[in-house]
Amino acid sequence: LNSMDNGIHRYGARSCWCYIHNALAEAQAACGLVDEAIASASKAVDIAQKAGEPVHVAYGYGTRGEIRSRSVHTAEAAADYRHALQLATKHGMRPLQAHCHAGLARLMQASDAGKAAREAALARALFDELGLGRFAAALATEAAARLPANRPLPISESSRSDPSRPLR
Repeated sequence: LNSMDNGIHRYGARSCWCYIHNALAEAQAACGLVDEAIASASKAVDIAQKAGEPVHVAYGYGTRGEIRSRSVHTAEAAADYRHALQLATKHGMRPLQAHCHAGLARLMQASDAGKAAREAALARALFDELGLGRFAAALATEAAARLPANRPLPISESSRSDPSRPLR
């Protein structure tokens, strides 16, 4: 609570509410409450847009995209990832860019393996540049699990440090 109080004084109440709604959305999603999680992430986006906080808008879209990607809302998930990616690129939010590319790669795997491979390669390169090789390794492992045994992996396994850790 002390850090929340400090955040409210330093960054303003709206920024803190954006953070709270994103965290709530992630917790709800972890509990299987997908509709509630989407609503909480949407609330974070709305608050951030009204407050003129593009960084929080980007994180809200990224959170909502991740939640939707694990449900039947895949078209909406792709749109959320693209909105988040656009804002993340504009504001230099490289970790979010990497996660958005990874999310788009997962979504495209079934429909367009070529585009999925390109998105995965972009994600892997960003993760590697940022020193987040464990995410690149998880992405490679996820891609390998989706391919038949006789097809080559569309992304490099050069950073395969801990494939047992899931991609967030």
